[in-house]
Amino acid sequence: MEYEYTTSTGYKIFYGILAVGLVAFTVFVPLSSKNGDYGSNPSLIIVPLLGIIGAVLIIINLIKRKIVITDYSIKRINVWGSNEIVIKDIKGFRIGEKAIFIYPFDEHASKLSIKDAISIGDKKGFINWLNENFKDLNKEEFEAAKSEILKDSSLGVTQEDREIKYNNNRKYTVWYSMAGLLLFFLVTYLHTDNRILCVVLLVYPLVGIAMMVYSNGLIRLFAKKNSAYLSIFIGLLLPAFALVVQSLINTKFLNFDNLWLPAALAAIGAFSIVFFVTIKKSKENLLAQACFALIFAVAYGFGAASAINCDFDQAKPKVYTVKVIDHYVTHGKSTSYHIIINEWRDGYSSENITVSESFYDNATVGSTVNVNLKPGLLNIPWYYVTE
Repeated sequence: MEYEYTTSTGYKIFYGILAVGLVAFTVFVPLSSKNGDYGSNPSLIIVPLLGIIGAVLIIINLIKRKIVITDYSIKRINVWGSNEIVIKDIKGFRIGEKAIFIYPFDEHASKLSIKDAISIGDKKGFINWLNENFKDLNKEEFEAAKSEILKDSSLGVTQEDREIKYNNNRKYTVWYSMAGLLLFFLVTYLHTDNRILCVVLLVYPLVGIAMMVYSNGLIRLFAKKNSAYLSIFIGLLLPAFALVVQSLINTKFLNFDNLWLPAALAAIGAFSIVFFVTIKKSKENLLAQACFALIFAVAYGFGAASAINCDFDQAKPKVYTVKVIDHYVTHGKSTSYHIIINEWRDGYSSENITVSESFYDNATVGSTVNVNLKPGLLNIPWYYVTE
């Protein structure tokens, strides 16, 4: 028996284009240099040479790179050499995001690493062969961890009850994360801004924390990729980031002097709640969970303080009428519309304001707009522009 798995045609084309581009770029840059003296500018020779060498190595690797399976061993061959693991010595394998790792029984022996596994021509067939002949160590660890979790009588009286609770919590976690992604999309890409959405964004992470409390430890802030525990981090973090984005896109602060204290207090409160609800009760990944909790808490603290200050500010605004002196559009991941207004406060001769498309269409150069200055519920002055 002998099987060979080589690079797929699509990736051969991709890497071939990459090699050609590398040569073209490294040769073109020195040739386009104003200094054509090769003696005084060695890079005119060195840079193209390195580019050509890199391109040659890429091409050779495309030709040589393959995985060879025989009755005796699995061998990985590429431009840098080869590595082999004997079939009878294989304990199992793990599939990572970009690589496949094949482990021996001997913990001191080297594992076989197959990097850039996505470019394998018949990756699915190779993985099927591995599954038919060896243990999937990720799956084995997951099932063992899940089995241990389901022994916890606090999750239910019978094994069936515990299975139902586990599966329900898995669904709730997925739905919660998807809804958090939707909220982030609404704020970031549609620039949606209203008080109801603000309240939802403020409350949504608290719902996630409540889910962790009532899951009896099944749902955690963070869990490793192959962990049997459920992670809610994305569902918590995205709405917190949405609060930050909303405050940065839709409002302008006159100054940030009074923002840092309430933001810090909110962040400390959020971190403390998450710590005592999930991290303190966990025995694994403590440092990682603490780091993720800190990221969430900082984002939520800043976003919550900004949102509460602006969206719940009931004070009557002080209105300044100013002239639009220029406007322009920027394009990137999304299209942004900007107007430039003349001086209305000390220290600023003009100011760049991001607005909606409809606002931009009406705010022609020479027209006037209103700058509405408000004191802020938390005494953080802020303003917004209206027609």
